[in-house]
Amino acid sequence: MQDLVARLQADLDILTTKFNAANAEKNEAIAAVEKGQTRLDLANRLTAALADENIRWAANVEQLTGEKSLLTGDVLLASAFISYAGPFTKQFRMRLMNDKLLPYLRTCAKDEDFPMSEDADPLAILTDDATIAGWLSQGLPDDIVSKENGAIVTNSARWPLLIDPQLQGISWISKKEEERGLHVVR
Repeated sequence: MQDLVARLQADLDILTTKFNAANAEKNEAIAAVEKGQTRLDLANRLTAALADENIRWAANVEQLTGEKSLLTGDVLLASAFISYAGPFTKQFRMRLMNDKLLPYLRTCAKDEDFPMSEDADPLAILTDDATIAGWLSQGLPDDIVSKENGAIVTNSARWPLLIDPQLQGISWISKKEEERGLHVVR
C-alpha cells in the first residue's frame, strides 16, 4: 500500500508540475494577447490621426500650389520694400507701398495681371511669427515699424544704415549677435 501511495504521490507531483507549467504558459499567452491588443489600439489611433493629417496636408499642398504662382510678385514687393522703404516713417512707408509700389506692380505687366497676392504684406513675406517672437525676446520693440526694420536688417544683403536715436536697435542687434561674438564699441 505504501508503494501505491508513493507512486500516486509521484504521479501527482508530475501532474502538478505540468499543471503549473500549463498555467504559466496560459498566463503568458493572456499577457501577450493583452499587449497585442494594446498595440492594435494604439496603431488604430495612429492610423486615424494620420488620416486626419493627410486631409490637412492635402489642403496645405493645395494652398501652397496656389501661392507658388504668386511668389514672383510677392518676392518683388518684398525686395522693393527692403530696398526703398527702410529709412522712412510708418506713414510714409504706407503711402509709398499703397499709393506707389502696389499700384505700379499690379499694372506693370500692361494688359496681363501680374502674379501677386491680393493682400501682399512685405513683413509676412520676409519673416514669420516665430522669428518675430525671437526678436522680441532679444529686445526688439513690439511695434510694426520695429518689426519691419528687423525684417529689413535680417534680410538685407547690404549693411543697412540704422538711425537709432533711442538706442533700441543697437540694443537688439547686440543681443541678437552676441552669440557670434559681436562687440559694440563707441
